[in-house]
Amino acid sequence: KQNIDVNLGKVSSDSLAGSAEGGIVGGKGINLNLDCGGTAEGLKSVKLQFDPMSGSGIDSKNVSLLKVTGGAEGVGIGLYNSSNKLVNLGANETIDGALVANKEGETTTYTANLNLRAGYVANGSPIKAGPANGTLPFTLTYE
Repeated sequence: KQNIDVNLGKVSSDSLAGSAEGGIVGGKGINLNLDCGGTAEGLKSVKLQFDPMSGSGIDSKNVSLLKVTGGAEGVGIGLYNSSNKLVNLGANETIDGALVANKEGETTTYTANLNLRAGYVANGSPIKAGPANGTLPFTLTYE
């Protein structure tokens, strides 16, 4: 088990109020570079599956968003894939990446890069300033 802390920084209520159409505010890139060693022989891909209900939960106003804790209202945390498409956390969407074989002499190792972005997204409720934290456990599956 490993924690990845992503600091989305401070954003103003005004900037969130203007993003009700699903805009992202305070976006931060997250690049997961996986070193799978030599154990992935015969496998082609890796899937990143989120488990929001074991974390801070799903936003009640927009099921695509992660619920925030800490006192802020009117905002959730959105996760975007490498194509800048909002990942629907409520629908168990995954982020997928290809396993790449790296051959050095007689040894083959495997790597995968999963790129996503997180940011605050207005959920349509009135904005109230405050801390907006979230936790989102995930599982990696190799296929």
